[in-house]
Amino acid sequence: MAFTFNNSESINGYEKIFRDSHEFMVNNSPRVGEFMYELIENMQAVRGMFSTPEHMKTLDNICDLIRDYDGFNINNQITRDFSDDKERLMAYFSVLYGIVSEVQFKLVNSNNRECMSLLDFGNINFDSFSNHAKTLINFSRFTLPTEIVKKMYHSPETKSLLALRDVSFRHIDAVELWESGFQKKKDEVNDLKRDLDTYKSAYNFVGLYKGFESLRASKSDEKLLNQIGITLLMIFIFVGIGIERESLKLLTIKDNPNIIYSALAIVVPSAILLVFLLYLFRILLHNISSAKSQLLQINLRMTLCQFIESYAERAETLSKKHKEGFEKFENIIFSPIVATADKMPSTFEGVDQIANLIKAIRINDATDDKPTRKP
Repeated sequence: MAFTFNNSESINGYEKIFRDSHEFMVNNSPRVGEFMYELIENMQAVRGMFSTPEHMKTLDNICDLIRDYDGFNINNQITRDFSDDKERLMAYFSVLYGIVSEVQFKLVNSNNRECMSLLDFGNINFDSFSNHAKTLINFSRFTLPTEIVKKMYHSPETKSLLALRDVSFRHIDAVELWESGFQKKKDEVNDLKRDLDTYKSAYNFVGLYKGFESLRASKSDEKLLNQIGITLLMIFIFVGIGIERESLKLLTIKDNPNIIYSALAIVVPSAILLVFLLYLFRILLHNISSAKSQLLQINLRMTLCQFIESYAERAETLSKKHKEGFEKFENIIFSPIVATADKMPSTFEGVDQIANLIKAIRINDATDDKPTRKP
């Protein structure tokens, strides 16, 4: 059964050992010897730890392991039989050594000079102690720290900490597993992003290609309509010439005194219509030539779009490594489609030419009608 410090029997017992040690010093002053002198001095130095009930109550709270061993019960040492007073004082010192050892081990700020001096004295002069005192000191030096650690390890608080550690380790493992899975998912997302960027770039070129393809279809239809129109014009021209020719034949067959006026009535409108049809023929021919030029440019752009990949992604890299070639590609792709509109004939160009022709004829007629001055 564990003993306690905070009771009258223990308090009286510690008062007795400090009193007996002091009396031994006084009674044997000339013959004490250095070892016993220092032993008693160290005992008296820690007397304050046992001086009040409050101090004894503190020892009850701290020295719970020492209290489980009857060898450190000071009253058992007082009632024990020893060969002489020196052996008895050594036993008292060994009890104090055990108490101070547990206090020093458990308290954080316990580097008390008197306590450290007592422990150092017991360690240095261990061989000078009696066998009984050595047993108690050895227990305090080696067994007591192990028992303190063992008790702390198996305490409910330590078990809670160990359980918390196990839970923490499990959570750490779960977090690491989650992080590895997250990193894996992140890598997969990055791979998908790169694929999507590639697809986006590819779709951008596909869209550009589709746009050119739609424009090519429109220009092809425009070219076909112009070709149909120019074919119809050619038919109208030849039919008109044939009709005019047959009409003039009919006039020559008939006996018509006004054949000249009738011929002019046929030839002049036919000539005007022929000139107008030729003008339209020229416009349609120009449109066909322009459509062919535009289709050639569109086909070139469509061909370039088929082998130029990742333009949006690699534009900066390409522009640095192959600046001239890349600029040519951009100039071709994004340059306007030339329609040669500046060469398209004016709408009234044919009419202007006819007017100029009539004006020139009138001037020549006026010159011929002027009378010549005779010398």
